[in-house]
Amino acid sequence: MALSAFTYQNTVCVVSGACGGIGAALSRALAIKGAKLVLTDLRQDQLDALAASLNLPDDKILTIAADLTKQDSAEEIRHGTLDRFGEVGLLINNAGAALYGDFKSIPYEDFQWMMELNFTAQLRMIYAFLPHLLAKPGNHLVNISSLFGVVAPPTQSAYCASKFALRGLSEALAHELEEDGLGVSTVLPGGIATNIAKAARIPANANRIEAQKQIVEFQKALKKSPDDAADIILRGVRQRKKRIVVGSDAHTIITINRLFPANYWNLLKVILGNPRSSK
Repeated sequence: MALSAFTYQNTVCVVSGACGGIGAALSRALAIKGAKLVLTDLRQDQLDALAASLNLPDDKILTIAADLTKQDSAEEIRHGTLDRFGEVGLLINNAGAALYGDFKSIPYEDFQWMMELNFTAQLRMIYAFLPHLLAKPGNHLVNISSLFGVVAPPTQSAYCASKFALRGLSEALAHELEEDGLGVSTVLPGGIATNIAKAARIPANANRIEAQKQIVEFQKALKKSPDDAADIILRGVRQRKKRIVVGSDAHTIITINRLFPANYWNLLKVILGNPRSSK
């Protein structure tokens, strides 16, 4: 089914991970476009501050503090959304975090936490909202994966596992649900100037001094602004793109991966100076 351009005016848009980085930028951009917003994140005080900055009337915004690693969180967000607005037109699964460390230093519990936050939480949100997204042709689902959902550098086994899984799910859904009239976009951001690297969890038995040093160096390479990233994402959704690559670095590295699928990391080590951090 061919879908017309997505429109944001008065569309109910749910954004997870709304308070920081790309999530906050998406919230601002959607507010400017006249959307009705459901914003969710972990802390209510941060949601209140974000909502106040958007200066929207009460009938156009709802905030829900929720821990997406909890079993009932997605249902709580769904109920709140439908109670306030009665429908949903766009779901953006943006929440996520990073976990730094060589695989042998990562406890199983930390790896499981990473998968829970970056993949299972998004899966729960999709299950909760999918029937309502399918209720009207032309609605849209966005899953924010990562450049590290395409390439897999060292120290990122857990993060890559979660983001590769989300990309695979998202691309399969794009093919399955197209004839149902639901657009699905997978977003692959490169180096966006957010705090995801600074806030990365470091396993207890990792070398914290070395990890912090590498994270600080990597943070310097995160240059594209979240507002620019949000603009690219929302233009891609409007155009119904199945894959939205954000940043020239992501475009370049994905191209290298496509040309040299088995040996891309040997080349990237030369180009990037053997980076060992997260995007």
